Amino acid sequence: MGHHYYTTNANELGTITPGATGHNGFKFEHVECEVYGRADANRPSNTVPLYQYKHKDQLRYFYTTRWQDVGTYVTGVLMGSWRSEGIAAYVYSSGQGNTVPLYQYNMTGLYQFFATNACEIGSVVPGLVGRSGYTYDKVAAYVLPKYGFLPGPLYKNEDDFSVTLIDIPIPLLE
Repeated sequence: MGHHYYTTNANELGTITPGATGHNGFKFEHVECEVYGRADANRPSNTVPLYQYKHKDQLRYFYTTRWQDVGTYVTGVLMGSWRSEGIAAYVYSSGQGNTVPLYQYNMTGLYQFFATNACEIGSVVPGLVGRSGYTYDKVAAYVLPKYGFLPGPLYKNEDDFSVTLIDIPIPLLE
C-alpha cells in the first residue's frame, strides 16, 4: 500500500476498471466515496474545498481541507515543494445526516491515505498504528457513502512504483 491519487475525473485516470493501470502508472482501486466536483453548481453551500497539491519534483500528491497547511490555495503557485493544483473536490467539514467520516492516515510522515471504512486500516485512535504501518491522524472531512448516486465519485488509485517506502516517499509537508 503506497502513494495514492484521488480524483473526481475518470478521464484523469485513463481507466475505471479495478486493478487496471491508467495514466502515470496509477492502478485503479475503487470508488472511495461521493463528493461534489469543482464545477458542481448544485453543491451545498456548507461544503468546503479539498485542496490538491503536487510535489514539484516527483509524482506525489498531498490533500487537505486547510490550505494553510501548505500556504496557498491559488492554482499553480509553488510553496516549498508543493504546487497547488487547486480544488480537487468539495466535502463537508462536519457530519451531516447522510455523511460518513473520511479518515486520514499517514505512514511515518511519508504517505497519505484516506478511507471511509475504518476497518481498511483498523484504527481510529489518534497515533495508533494500524495495518500496513499507517497511523490514524484525524477525520479529514465528511463525505457521502460511495454509490449514493449523488453527487459524484471520488476515485482512489495507487501507483505501481511504491513497492517500498524508498521508491516514492511522501512527506506530509516540507
